[in-house]
This record gives sequence, C-alpha cells and structure tokens, in this order.
Amino acid sequence: MSNHIAVVIDWFGPYKGIQEANKVAQNDFEGGLYLFIGRKKHQKSRPKLLYVGKSNDLSFRVNPNHHILPFISGYPLIWLGEIASYGIPGKVKVDLIHQAEWAMIYFLQPLLNEKKAANPPNYPITVFNRWWKKDYETPRKQRPHLAWPDVIDFRGCYSGARIGWVDYSYKYEPTDF
Repeated sequence: MSNHIAVVIDWFGPYKGIQEANKVAQNDFEGGLYLFIGRKKHQKSRPKLLYVGKSNDLSFRVNPNHHILPFISGYPLIWLGEIASYGIPGKVKVDLIHQAEWAMIYFLQPLLNEKKAANPPNYPITVFNRWWKKDYETPRKQRPHLAWPDVIDFRGCYSGARIGWVDYSYKYEPTDF
C-alpha cells in the first residue's frame, strides 16, 4: 500500500473577480490552490463550483488571462487556498499541491475540470478544508457551499473514500473530571 498523504488547506475568500484575487495573491500568497465559482456561459442556474486549480505562484496563475475565464459568465467568486500543513510518512516524493488539487477535483466534480475529474488520485490522501474570511483570522461559520466537504479521506481505489462535514455549531465546554 502506498503511503497515505495528509493535507490541510486553509481557504480564504471569497474574492469578487479576478482583479481582486490577483492583487491579494501578489501580496499574500505564493503557491497554493484556487477555486472559481460562478456560472458557465449560457447557464441559467445558481452559481456552482466551476474550476479547481493549483500553482506554485498564485499571482501568476490567477490573472485576467486565465484560460478558463472565457467559459465563465460575468465575474467569478474566487477562493485562494494555502497548504497549512501536510504530512507524508516515510520517504515519498510527491507533489502535495497536485495531489490535493486532484482529490478536490475528483470528489467535487467542478464543471470545467475534465481530466482529473475522470479518475481518482493515484495516492491515498486525506484533505481537510478549513474556510476563513478575507482577514486571514476569522473562521467562517459555514463553508462556502453546503455540499462541499470539510474532509475527503480517500484510502485508495480498492478501499474507497469517506467524505465528511464538520458541525461548527458545537461549543466546547471544559469540565473537570
């Protein structure tokens, strides 16, 4: 069995349009992931997750010349994701951002990602998504979309996956035992 990868992604946003996201990426981000949310051209339904991408330089990738923008109607909402922590037991050389992107695409099935949506990731991976406001300090009380999981635990092609949502309404009250 391949070593299992664990990745925590802190998502910040939403940024309204490519210009705002690009400016923030230039000032505050290096490599990471990004989500485009909106409507496909000629789509009448509610905005949906359209695209998940990755880059070693988000400001270079999330820009007005992005190849997916011509397929989006209007201005997309954009979330920028930063790898907060990750772990790989043993000595495995894996592009963690690539594997996290692949897991997000495969399990969320964005409308404009086709290649990685067809097959599961080639490594077992657990992705834990945490959602934050644009101030980088305030956690969001709800994820951007109720269907998006907080945890994707993919154990491999033969073991399947578990998808989970965290109830953040729980208040921890310390007690004496």
